[in-house]
Amino acid sequence: DSVLAAPSAYKKTIRLIPHTETSLDREKDEKTRRRIAAAGFKALPGTILPLENGEGWPERVLCGLPAGFTLDDAASVAAAVGKSFSADFLKKNAFSWGGGALSAEQAQTLTLGWALAAYNFDRYKKNIGTR
Repeated sequence: DSVLAAPSAYKKTIRLIPHTETSLDREKDEKTRRRIAAAGFKALPGTILPLENGEGWPERVLCGLPAGFTLDDAASVAAAVGKSFSADFLKKNAFSWGGGALSAEQAQTLTLGWALAAYNFDRYKKNIGTR
């Protein structure tokens, strides 16, 4: 499992579960399968489906990825997560890849793609227009 932030600094760690269009059939939990069907989630690349616990709190996020995913595919998942949750929620919670049979290389690709999507180079932003 790859933790995408220091877990001790956050309220909760949300599990990111990678899926392809064909791997959704292997989801074993009946409640999860019903939720997938109700939402019409197809695990298309760059799509997500947050799954809440009994208290309505997101505890897992199913993430659509193509087979043989790249850094860009992981970045598109990060963008989808960024659009689906409030900035406050994102600041207070960590995300962790897991829940599937990821190789070390796949986990590294997902984590690096996520990190690159979150990176914002703004060192010179305050100096724009001044000389």
